Amino acid sequence: MFTKILGLGDMYVVFAMLLSPFLPLKAMLYAAGWLILKGGMFAFGGDIASFIDIGCGLYMVFFAFGLSITFVSIVVALYLSQKFMISWL
Repeated sequence: MFTKILGLGDMYVVFAMLLSPFLPLKAMLYAAGWLILKGGMFAFGGDIASFIDIGCGLYMVFFAFGLSITFVSIVVALYLSQKFMISWL
């Protein structure tokens, strides 16, 4: 059940990326904070995916302020989407 909740958070970030023109800055920063917090909690165990989550969260901070690269945005969205799908299997 816990993994499903964490997966929902990942999907929230993907939706925030897709809806970024319509969302306030605060909602985008919450999405970035979610990834950084979640990644930080599990990074102490040496989990590679947690370090990638932290990187995605830092990218989301830049994304929220309009500094983005289309290819990186697609990779981040696909990575988080597959994490969501795997957590719900």
